[in-house]
Amino acid sequence: MKKTKQTKHKAAARLLTLLLAFTMVFTMMPGMVWADDGTVEGRTTEVIEVARQTDLAKIGGVQNGKYKLTADITLDDSWKEIDPKKEFTLDGNGHSITLNGKSVFFNVIDAGTIISNLIIKGEVSGTGTLGTLASSYSGTIRNCSFNADVKYSGNIDTNNVGGIVATLNGTVSNCVVTGTIVNGNSKSYGSVGNGKKGTIKNVVSVGCKQLGMTSTFSMETFEDIFTPISGTN
Repeated sequence: MKKTKQTKHKAAARLLTLLLAFTMVFTMMPGMVWADDGTVEGRTTEVIEVARQTDLAKIGGVQNGKYKLTADITLDDSWKEIDPKKEFTLDGNGHSITLNGKSVFFNVIDAGTIISNLIIKGEVSGTGTLGTLASSYSGTIRNCSFNADVKYSGNIDTNNVGGIVATLNGTVSNCVVTGTIVNGNSKSYGSVGNGKKGTIKNVVSVGCKQLGMTSTFSMETFEDIFTPISGTN
């Protein structure tokens, strides 16, 4: 009987040791979530440092990724606008991104995305919808400075042109915009962004007479009517 009890105790101890080992392994692993397509993707809580253009290009590749600039970055001619598919947070950490004709992002669609403490310099130009940070943006932008010039050379008067984003579907607050806006033929332009869903709060703007425009279609004239966006500046 004593031998049997000792055997049982040893088996229980081994089982407990294995359980503790598995617990430690899974605790130390990065968190995992199930994506909509049934695959597993990482959800990181650590801050990813961004010091080079190649680092910047990877933003938005991790669900709920947290990124922080650790150096000023000047984009070269090879830059391709980021089209993030996942929600992220970017802390500019007081550093700057200098543009070379193209925006940082293309479309930022997640409302939970936050960009803060960032300086944008340089210039963007083109014939389509045009903004320094993004073509369209649905998240939050706060405590940022935009000293980048925008030059629209297209022929379509309804293309949005903005000193921060072309089309604003999110919120911009506590920002300064000092870049010039050359809207060309566009009737929908402003120092911040354009659209019907955006919110603009506590923005100081120099170089453009309006924060942005919103448009409605007139059934009488069958034309778009553009009205300045109300906000605090």
